Amino acid sequence: MKTGGITIALVLACALVFALAGGCRTSDAPPAPERAESAAAPVEAEPERSSIDDLLAARPVVPEGVVYELATAEENRAAIEKLTKAFLAPDGAVVSEDLCGPTLICGPGLWASLKQDAELKKIETGVTSFRVPAGDQVQVFEGKLLQTQQEVATFWRAFARRFDRDPTAIVRRPTAEELSLYWAMTPYDITEPVFVIESRGYSLFVDLSGDDTKIVWVDDYKKMRR
Repeated sequence: MKTGGITIALVLACALVFALAGGCRTSDAPPAPERAESAAAPVEAEPERSSIDDLLAARPVVPEGVVYELATAEENRAAIEKLTKAFLAPDGAVVSEDLCGPTLICGPGLWASLKQDAELKKIETGVTSFRVPAGDQVQVFEGKLLQTQQEVATFWRAFARRFDRDPTAIVRRPTAEELSLYWAMTPYDITEPVFVIESRGYSLFVDLSGDDTKIVWVDDYKKMRR
């Protein structure tokens, strides 16, 4: 079990070893404490403190068997504000240095939409495989590990080319299904801040548990459901 204070380097190293080894999560982890059901609370492009408070008050619904570690309200607030500025604000822009360190994992749902980008295709290293249990079978998906700040910047440029900014997008808590899917693809416990940016084009799951609230994992669950 992962302890508190995990660094982005350790998270990414664990995930890479797990992925390259062809591992998949089993369901023998201890059940998480019961939590109250939540309702997604939209965040405006320029969020007032009250709207963020509403979102923070919506407790996550954690599936049985998923180990989920809570962050402080201020840590989650900082993450929401960062995502809002980058993805929701009309004049916002995704700046890789603000969102990520020099390494980033792109999960299979989002990678399927971006991997044919001409600039991204020049990055030949870092292709990974994720094995996800699906009933009695195991599904294998391809993802990508970006390993330098330049590669991460290339990734976000490809993202901006693929997806238009959506003024109706919101930041919300992940659903129980989304947490289960993320848990199945990673070897570490889920640690907040984790949020979903819901737009017409994607359901962007982001894990900001890295150092200085940096994104360590990003995926699109819009079409990827177990």
